Amino acid sequence: MRQNHLKHISLFAGAVILATGLFYAARQVTFVRMAHAQITVVPFTVQMDISYPDTGGNMVVFKKKVVARRSDGATALQETVGPVNLGRTARKVIFLDGRSQSFVDDMKIRSTWPVKAAKTIAPMKADILNPAQDCVTGKRLGYLLRFDTLNGERVAVVQSEEGGYRLTRWLAPRLGCEALAYESEQSQNDGSFKLAAQGKLVNLVFGDPDARLFDEGADYTELKPSDVQNRFAESAGLTQTEEMRQQALKLDKTYGIK
Repeated sequence: MRQNHLKHISLFAGAVILATGLFYAARQVTFVRMAHAQITVVPFTVQMDISYPDTGGNMVVFKKKVVARRSDGATALQETVGPVNLGRTARKVIFLDGRSQSFVDDMKIRSTWPVKAAKTIAPMKADILNPAQDCVTGKRLGYLLRFDTLNGERVAVVQSEEGGYRLTRWLAPRLGCEALAYESEQSQNDGSFKLAAQGKLVNLVFGDPDARLFDEGADYTELKPSDVQNRFAESAGLTQTEEMRQQALKLDKTYGIK
């Protein structure tokens, strides 16, 4: 159930994300090649804590997440991998030339993803450059509950329901409808909802982000996703399930498209 839940609350496109001993994939997002002068986006860095309830019902942070966007439109995602106190991270970067790369920095390994077709990436480009001001118009993201402010930023509070979960997101239109917070609740037999996961805003900073988040790892070893996963699992002493292996092999096929 937790794996389905992770898929349900996925807020960012990715290739291979490693967290709490599990490897999971999110949708890959790429952008068309654009000149710097054409880009008119607000640069920012969002820091968020992701929490789950423990056996006593107390929300405990299991992952720290950073989403950053440069003024030229490039976007980076960094998440802690495994126990938060270990400080290990996996990173994903989406560049303007249509590529995207996944990194495990402490192992100096990466996967570089091929450019998608223009018709595929055009809607994604529009999401960044001209987002709907209610963050739902023309999309299947749910319905608008209200407008609010979070950390001084105007947000659209959007809600959706799927697979027995109700997801509420605080999306910032000025930031390409980036999620600044979310709550995922599981429906109960009596019709009520119980908090199952929470993304809480820790910090929102405007201006070009830390350049290290966008490092392309020129001296890193290029590997296909399954090899990245295998090496990480070995270094972390993790045992992969057959589902994890098959998921990585599926990503290998996407990775191989030129």
